[in-house]
Amino acid sequence: MIFAKANEPQEHIANALNENAVHLKAMGQYAEAEKLFRQALDINRATIGEAHPNYAIGLNNLAMVVKAQVRLDEAETLLRQALDITRATIGDGHPDYAIRLNNLAGVVKAQGRLDEAEPLFRQALDIDRATIGEAHPDYAIRLNNLAGVIQAQGRLAEAETLFRQALDIDRATIGDGHPDYATHLHNLAVLLVKLDRPEEARPMFVQALAIFQAILPADHPNIAGVENHIANLPPAAN
Repeated sequence: MIFAKANEPQEHIANALNENAVHLKAMGQYAEAEKLFRQALDINRATIGEAHPNYAIGLNNLAMVVKAQVRLDEAETLLRQALDITRATIGDGHPDYAIRLNNLAGVVKAQGRLDEAEPLFRQALDIDRATIGEAHPDYAIRLNNLAGVIQAQGRLAEAETLFRQALDIDRATIGDGHPDYATHLHNLAVLLVKLDRPEEARPMFVQALAIFQAILPADHPNIAGVENHIANLPPAAN
């Protein structure tokens, strides 16, 4: 996450706290990350105020670590606050607004409100298409997330197409050793199992696991999740 250049010492401290929190969250240390995000948010509230794009970024970051701890109502409230600030400060056609929309859609999806989540994902995708373009890693993330909600609604063939498009963009932009590529590959593999094609899914799970193991701590939930999927594949797929 990129923050605007800090002009005051306290803002430097807030930025450092946020950077450390982002790292802790990536390593799966959610409670520790939340503490740092909250400290940074308190500093920003006292220095730059709440009507500032960086304050919206802080709310978004806090919301995502709260979501990771399955406190979905709290995460939704934080994200809606972040969206309001983003809309009022940089507008609703900005890529940062798309990020907030995408994250809100993910929370709404996790709450089972699929009909609400899909149009939010599509709106985020439209903003990104118009601003950063389709040949961008963030566009691949939006495709992956849209595919997930479409899959949850049982439209599996449509979801497969979107997952594969996301992987093609990943391969061309961030490469096939990146954690986002592993995440998207894992998601496609899960879908293939649902489509009764476990023999296609297995090598994808194995590749995703190898990527995660190379960059994440051994106790990270992503590793355990992929290992569980591999263990549950039918014998014919092994």
